[in-house]
Amino acid sequence: NFDPLIKLVASILQYVNMENRFLHAEMSILLSPEVSCDVLLFLKRLSECYILYQPESLDIDVSPSLRIVFGEESGGAQWLIDNFLCKILLNILKYNSEPAVILDSLDLMLTLVKNHQVAVLKCPAMNEIIQLITNHDRFWCSLSLDCCQILMQSFMMAVSKNPEMGRMLLRTLLQDTFDACLKDLNEKKQAHKSGQCLDLRE
Repeated sequence: NFDPLIKLVASILQYVNMENRFLHAEMSILLSPEVSCDVLLFLKRLSECYILYQPESLDIDVSPSLRIVFGEESGGAQWLIDNFLCKILLNILKYNSEPAVILDSLDLMLTLVKNHQVAVLKCPAMNEIIQLITNHDRFWCSLSLDCCQILMQSFMMAVSKNPEMGRMLLRTLLQDTFDACLKDLNEKKQAHKSGQCLDLRE
């Protein structure tokens, strides 16, 4: 017999799959942000406690079916991590009208990176998330301070074992900062010139 937790996870993943179809169809208005946040919290707890778990890290004996599905040697655990990252990416792209959902999505990403750094870096979805966010000029401006902090933590942890990715991220962030400073300087120069023109006219 399968462990009841596996049946619960299967049911939650069915809901996530349904939610994803709504998001792909641009129908996020029909979804409940509160339910989405609850599901993301469940996925976070699952990631913390069971996915790729070490037997000695749990105070209780777990069933053989849990070890098969979520254990260190299981392919299912890697699949789940990739699935979760794909969900985070989709939320960033299609569910960004709900700040609470974005915050919980990024919090799930931070949990995955903290607990399963090596497995996360094997997932194409993680590279897509980094490329999307670093190449999107206005993305950072749309985030709350909490979201920005979580993102930076996730990125720094993720790239600590991938120097090339770290250099790419650093270059992008520095370029964005330089561009913002240059724009501000040009605006001040333009305002100064406008002020001089008004003085001459007077």
